[in-house]
Amino acid sequence: MDYLNDLLLRQTVGRGIDSFHHKEPVWFYFPRMLWSFAPWTLLYLVLTGKAFAERTARTETQRFFGMIVGVNLALLCLISAKIDIYLLPLYPFAVYFCSSVLVGRENSRWVRISLIIPALLLGLIFPFSFLGRHWIPSPWAGNLPYLALALLSSGAWLALWQLFRHRVALSIGCLGFGILLCLCTASFSLPHMNHYIGYREMALTAKKMRKPTSCRNSPTINSLSPGIWMFFSDRWKA
Repeated sequence: MDYLNDLLLRQTVGRGIDSFHHKEPVWFYFPRMLWSFAPWTLLYLVLTGKAFAERTARTETQRFFGMIVGVNLALLCLISAKIDIYLLPLYPFAVYFCSSVLVGRENSRWVRISLIIPALLLGLIFPFSFLGRHWIPSPWAGNLPYLALALLSSGAWLALWQLFRHRVALSIGCLGFGILLCLCTASFSLPHMNHYIGYREMALTAKKMRKPTSCRNSPTINSLSPGIWMFFSDRWKA
């Protein structure tokens, strides 16, 4: 009964009405959508505005996907517990809705502006990265971060070129492909950052701080969760 009470009432109903953790105001998601949808934020805003202003969401699929986004966003705003990742289920529906509205409006001035601004900003990242070299962690794999940024900027400049040739779909594809190549290339730097990820450094520090007779009385050890404590205990017994 204690488990069901904690699962159904405290963790489910409690988080929805008056959360004990991650409690945020109603407007929490709106400013975060500006960067969580990046670099397509302006494009989505323009296309959503056009859909409402021109009443162009006429197909059943468009109305259905628009309702999914609207109703789920309203529900997430009303729930007491709020985290950025709760927006993830909205992304595919928002993308399809805006993509369907984009058809036939590729040459709209506002659509082109909403693509030029992020493409221009991403295109300038690589040259400006040399001015902020001290911000890139030195343990990363040599020139890999610069290669990733170069691919990102290249995709952005290709997107701008396609925009000026009035090929909006190809422009979006170039920008998206550049972001994908950037992430794939930068991921090869992760092995050089392993000591900043996970529990290895914390475990080694805890082992150095422990005392044979009073390790359980250490404030550092007592602050660990039971699962991590069991992990440390098994290692120390070994």
